Amino acid sequence: MEKYKVELAAPAASMYENLARLAAGEKNRDAKLAMFESLDKVIRETIPSSPFSAGIELCGPLKGLYWVPQDPMHVFYEIPAFKVETVSIVSILVGLPSAERKADAIVAEMVLSGRLRVLPRGWESRRAAVN
Repeated sequence: MEKYKVELAAPAASMYENLARLAAGEKNRDAKLAMFESLDKVIRETIPSSPFSAGIELCGPLKGLYWVPQDPMHVFYEIPAFKVETVSIVSILVGLPSAERKADAIVAEMVLSGRLRVLPRGWESRRAAVN
């Protein structure tokens, strides 16, 4: 099976570069290097070889977004329909201790990236009034 090409969206690329710099530093190098190597393995090997089964697909409005928990990191990616055999890493989160904070961070990232729109309260009644 052909491996998928991996692209990093701007927020994921920024986090990846920050973790690479931390891993290259001297303070707490071993722990940070191990974390970076784990992340790099997920991005370079695990996800590209089998993207549909490597992660857990989210549901509801986030359907099509996959999540790979790799404590203390979480990698979120999607498989765009318009790009053949390409995986887009949307976000890399580090050090979130609880499920609620993970969910909040995912939604915040999706809103900031424009993938999810937050509609103002009462938009249904205004729409009905316009129609």
